[in-house]
Amino acid sequence: MSLLLVAALAAAAPHVGSAAEWLALPPADDFTIAWGEDRGGAKVIQRIRRGETLQSWSRMIMEQSFAGAGQTDAADAAGQIGAMWRSTCPGATLSAVVSTPGDPGPVARISGDCPLNAQTGRPESLFAAATRSGDTLYIARIAIRRKATGDDIGWADALLSGLTICAPNSPKAICQDQ
Repeated sequence: MSLLLVAALAAAAPHVGSAAEWLALPPADDFTIAWGEDRGGAKVIQRIRRGETLQSWSRMIMEQSFAGAGQTDAADAAGQIGAMWRSTCPGATLSAVVSTPGDPGPVARISGDCPLNAQTGRPESLFAAATRSGDTLYIARIAIRRKATGDDIGWADALLSGLTICAPNSPKAICQDQ
């Protein structure tokens, strides 16, 4: 999971993005921020279940933002995630990139399965969504350290379907909770 487009956000911060806007996902019960960092406009937060560690987790939610992302659009970003996933996991299978309307712009999604992650020796499933607002690219990724079950797929889909870019004073309920 930490392979792709990694840049990060301070661990104490509740979301990724700028003071002007940020990425929000629906709440994931029993998840906590495990790691985050900010490197000059490239930010990330990794959330895992309470009681798990960054070395031993069952599900991870990663939120990323990249200010000044140039011309990279959501579909290109999702394709890059897939290409990196495939290059780090021989035998990985990937869905096609699927773009749907979003707010403020298109949301591109991709998913994949890795039969054996070389770093962990375990199967892993990936679900990712990318969108952009202005010159900032936003990515949400969910990793599951096993071949995803139907319940896993439904959980990941519910989170990624709720991906929202928030601005201060937004009337959207999800933005009020962040």
